[in-house]
Amino acid sequence: MLDNIDTMIEDKIIEKLIELEEAVKQSSSKAEIAQFRAEQTMFNDQLLTIVKRIDEERYATIAWIRRVEEEAKEQKKITQSHEGQIQKIKQELKLAT
Repeated sequence: MLDNIDTMIEDKIIEKLIELEEAVKQSSSKAEIAQFRAEQTMFNDQLLTIVKRIDEERYATIAWIRRVEEEAKEQKKITQSHEGQIQKIKQELKLAT
């Protein structure tokens, strides 16, 4: 009968060890998941910062292009005005062809 009790105690000890081993495995898995999640969050934050910077640069570039286009339009008007004045001067000097 004592052998039977010893066997039952050994079985209980083995069962508890298995439970503890599973708990340790889950604990390390949870730690790994938490670490992965932290790394992923940090990476996402860095990526979001880069995307925001690119978007800001895109807006700045669009604004710069609009300014350049407006300046080009103004220069074209001035050039056309100058061409008209040059034609008048040529006519006055009888150089127009």
